[in-house]
Amino acid sequence: MTVNYQSRRDALCQQLPEETLVFVSGATHMLKSGDQKFPFWQNTDFFYLTGWEEANAVLLLYKLANGQSQCLLFHPENSAFEQKWHGGLTTQAQAVEEYGFDEAYTLEQLPQWLQRHRERIRKVCSVVGDRSFAMVQKNLGLPVDLEIVPYHLQCKRLVKAPEEIEMIEKACTLTVDAHRATMLQQSKKAYRHEYEIAATFYHHGAMHGAQGLAYDTIAACGANACVLHYTDNRAPVEQGACVLLDAGLRWHHYSADVTRVWPISGRFSSEQKLIYGIVLAAHQQSIAMLRPGVAWGDVQRKSEAVMIDGLRQSGLLKSSVSDADCIGHLYGHGVGHSLGLDVHDPSPKREAWVLGEDMVLTVEPGLYLADTTLLKDERFVGIGVRIEDNIRLVEAGCLNLTGTLPVDIAAIEALVQG
Repeated sequence: MTVNYQSRRDALCQQLPEETLVFVSGATHMLKSGDQKFPFWQNTDFFYLTGWEEANAVLLLYKLANGQSQCLLFHPENSAFEQKWHGGLTTQAQAVEEYGFDEAYTLEQLPQWLQRHRERIRKVCSVVGDRSFAMVQKNLGLPVDLEIVPYHLQCKRLVKAPEEIEMIEKACTLTVDAHRATMLQQSKKAYRHEYEIAATFYHHGAMHGAQGLAYDTIAACGANACVLHYTDNRAPVEQGACVLLDAGLRWHHYSADVTRVWPISGRFSSEQKLIYGIVLAAHQQSIAMLRPGVAWGDVQRKSEAVMIDGLRQSGLLKSSVSDADCIGHLYGHGVGHSLGLDVHDPSPKREAWVLGEDMVLTVEPGLYLADTTLLKDERFVGIGVRIEDNIRLVEAGCLNLTGTLPVDIAAIEALVQG
């Protein structure tokens, strides 16, 4: 399904007063060593407005005094060097013809363009941290509004268009298949190190055409699962432990973000099963709440209440532990986030966020029993469980885009056992 980037730029310009200039910079290459660069990833606000995948470009949206608007791209010039070593860059003529920009110039021409038009620009807007901020301000001598553009882009990116949903669904399908294959592999050849698990997931995604990882994979075995963003993935796999695999793939820049926990042995221990069951209850009851009009803060509180109740009823918490301490030390993160071009797509703050149709988000409650001072029974120390699915809001409620990946205990054990 084709994306109409021009309509996105037009929608932004409609929100602006006349004689306003918006500039948004694309990402740059980052040097790794010698002539090697880190893999390039485009600034997602810039990509959302342009579809442009080359480095060092700057987008200008200029709303004229008559209400009309112009869209200009400034980007590096093609050269014999680029052609020989990297296959060449898009030319200015191609940028206009293929991407729908009104005009395209070399990056070196940007200061001159600003100087020529400075008398007809009354307001300048951009996003926080834009790399062209100082250069634009120097040439125009005007303050830069950093609120209008981020607010508008957040509102637009929060609600997904049909073509975006299609790409997220594909990313979710690839991710589910890679998770399933990674779990199944345990029955064929047991993993010895966390990095084998991460590599297996990446292999299955790459072999089916995924654009790459949506984020650094978390393949955490045993107590490493209690570290929320553990990405070292170097520890040996311990028999009797569980693996927390938090991994997602990209499809045409759109992301999936899925977490499953499974036992290396193929069977959860009674302690692991108890904690997993508490988190699963929070996961399922949170998803059951999701529909347009629901406050996201209420979903957060629901996930917290279910897990506090589960821990207390199981007799795991010391009597002196408050609800706040329980959540702060054993949960400690949001129940989920918006999902799209970014794994954490722009969204309102939790208490200001009311869910709406065609929003896509994650639901990912978790318990991480690393704090021994809160627990009565040391057998539970070091157990970490997070269960995460990707959800689309629809008029009647919600659709679980990753719901075909097993989540209940019996199905997970059966899959790991092959």
